[in-house]
Formats: sequence, structure tokens, C-alpha cells
Amino acid sequence: MTSSEYARYSTGNQTENSIEYQLDAIRKYCAENGIAITATYIDRAESGTNTDREDFQRMLAAAKRKEFDAVLIYDISRGSRDVADWFNFRKDMMRLGIKVISATQQLGDITNGSDFLVELLNVGMGQFEVLQSRQKSIAGVAVRAKEGVFLGGTAPLGYDIVNQQYVVNPVEAEAVKTIFRLYGEGESYSTILEAVKGVTGKLGRPLGKNSLHSILTNERYIGVYTWNKKYNKNFRRWAGGGLNPNCVRIEDAIPAIIDETTWERVQRRMSDNKRNASNKAKRTYLLTGMIECEECGGPMSATPRATRKGSRPAIMFAAINTAPTPATARASMLTGWSGRSSKPSATILPIRILRLRRKGSPIR
Repeated sequence: MTSSEYARYSTGNQTENSIEYQLDAIRKYCAENGIAITATYIDRAESGTNTDREDFQRMLAAAKRKEFDAVLIYDISRGSRDVADWFNFRKDMMRLGIKVISATQQLGDITNGSDFLVELLNVGMGQFEVLQSRQKSIAGVAVRAKEGVFLGGTAPLGYDIVNQQYVVNPVEAEAVKTIFRLYGEGESYSTILEAVKGVTGKLGRPLGKNSLHSILTNERYIGVYTWNKKYNKNFRRWAGGGLNPNCVRIEDAIPAIIDETTWERVQRRMSDNKRNASNKAKRTYLLTGMIECEECGGPMSATPRATRKGSRPAIMFAAINTAPTPATARASMLTGWSGRSSKPSATILPIRILRLRRKGSPIR
């Protein structure tokens, strides 16, 4: 029998020694059972709460090519600490006729009730430990957040971080004031960008229209400290971006750059612009609000694409997230329209229909 070996350690106190320990146990098992190792896959400093791991994915691809007869791991927790991910992996390997073997645990037939229950308890304990650790970690960070300290990431334009405290950067603050003043006076984004030409963001890139929107909606400029404001990600997957009721929000915790009057004037204009935009005519699609990307979990929006002159425009559905390559799907897949459409510039990925309902009936 030939087998691949897979080892993983997450962040924290685990190191390369953990990998060597796992591989030693795996190779000892192979020597005792006449198994030949033909491939080694290692993920360093990678969480077991998802399968978005480079070498794990490489191993899955090799398994589909039938490059080995078995996958050997130290224990279940090295393979996954998520119940759903683990059993999806087990079912995928079973369909391919590839065995999954643990050097330290007995893995049976997951179609057998008793064997399934044993594995469920093992992987369930692994997920329980992760959730407990995550809860304690978030609670600890929340305590620090209530002190109004900087907790990582990139400081907003106009501030420097000194000893985890926000300190006004005078030069950048002037640019921020100019942005707020001009927008409050009714100027366009293009005019504002021209006025602050040469100013770069914290990462050294020139400001753009998206940068202006982020600046104009950032409460830190009026002294309000916020932490964990939205549900953006959950275990590295898009979580919808909804407001978090447990957000930490402290007024007057940061030195303000913008006065309340200017802030309110800017927010009124932004609110009016948003309301006016929502009143514009829009094309209605059959599955509007009912589909999400199966790869990233993000909602999908429709965007018209130009085609040959005189032909009907192609409509593409793209996932709304921060992934480098958005998922897209042709509108014809969703509306039944089979007219000409241009080739999408991104890879077509699977979509998932969230729910279907008759017009006028409530969503249940």
C-alpha cells in the first residue's frame, strides 16, 4: 500500500518540532504496517477550522489523481477541527477509494453507526476546544478594547499609533480636514481627490474614491472608538457584514480631528446620496437576494457587461467580497435567458440558492 503523509500545526506555542513529532509517529506506523510513503504534505501555522490550507488542498488534488492508496495523519485534529469539514473529507476519500489512517487513533467505517459515533466524538471535542479557546481570546481582546487601545491592523489616515494609543499626525490630519470640508460643501469625489493629490494612505498608495468613502464614514475622526463593529468574517469566511450588537463603542476615547458640525453635514449628504441612488430605476433579476457564492459565502450582485454593438448586454453575477478573484455566473444561468453574452473575466464558480418563494409570500 502507498500513502501520503499529512502534518499540520496551528499558531500559538506549536513549532516545527510539532511537525517532526507527527511525522515520526506516522513513519513508525508505516514501518510497522508495511506502508510506503510516496508524498509528504505539511501546513505550518495553519488553523484546522477550515480546509483553506495550501498543502491540504494539494493533497486533495493528488488524491483525485489517485497518486496514493491512503492518507496518513497523526490524529483527527491534525486533519480538521471542524465536524463538517472532517466528514466531508472522509466522504470524499471514501468515494475515491482512498483510506484515511491515523497513527494514534482507530478510524473505522463512517457508514457504520458505532465507528461514526467514535469519530464524531473525537472531531467534536477538537471543535469544542477551538470554540472555547476562541471565546476566551475574544473576551480577552474585548477587555482591552474597552480601554480604547489600538488592537492591530492599520491606523486611519490622520493618526499614528504610539504605545497602542491614537496620536494625531498633523500633516495627514490637514488632508482629512480638507476631505471633510470639501465634501460637506458639495464637491465631488474627483474634485476632492484633485485637492489632496499627492497624499497617500497608510500603505503608501494614492487615495481613491473607496478611500474617501472609508474616511468620510469613520467615526474615529470625531473621537469615537469602535471595535468589532460588524460581522465581517467568521473562521476566515465572509459573515455578511451585519452590525454586531456586542460592538465596543466609546465616545471621546480618541483625539478628534473633525468637529461634530462638519461630521453631521457630511453624513446628511451621504445619506441623501444613498437615498437618491436607491430611487433610480434598476433591473430586477429572478433570484435577486436569493443566491450566494458557494466558494466564499458572499452575496452576489448583478453587473452589466458590454457586448457587440447592437446586441443585448450580458449580465454577470459576481460575489461581493474582498477575494482577489470574484466568483461570477452568467445571468442566463439564473434567468433562463440564453442570448449572446461575453466571456466572463473571472472563473465561473458554483452558486448556492438560499431560498425560493412565490411573489408576495413571506420568507419562512
